[in-house]
Amino acid sequence: MSARPMPPGDMPPNYGDNNAWKRRLELTPADRRAGEDAARRVRPALERLRKAGDISPEAVRKALEGLGFPGDRMGAQPFRSVLVSPPPAGAVYYVRVGEIACVTGSVRPEGVLVEVGGPTGEGTCLEPFSH
Repeated sequence: MSARPMPPGDMPPNYGDNNAWKRRLELTPADRRAGEDAARRVRPALERLRKAGDISPEAVRKALEGLGFPGDRMGAQPFRSVLVSPPPAGAVYYVRVGEIACVTGSVRPEGVLVEVGGPTGEGTCLEPFSH
């Protein structure tokens, strides 16, 4: 017995098209290696910041610059939330390496998240804030 596709339910008719930009592009093996190499450098630098207690976007940006990532291929910003006020402490960040690889994640008092993947369908590493 084969599984049937799920019916669309209450989704609007263009839901898939409207959200296609969120699908991440696939990485080539070379980009995957570049991303994983960068992630191995990023994690300890951000862990040092977290342990020192300075997890501001400015501190994260400076740490990434200190690793040699150019300013036009990386960034950090505060968490944004409409559900929690004030937003949580810490920062979200990205580093672009290779052709299209993205190292993304966050630095919070509880820990450091580091992920490697492709950019969104629009070519960005971080999804834009919405809602």
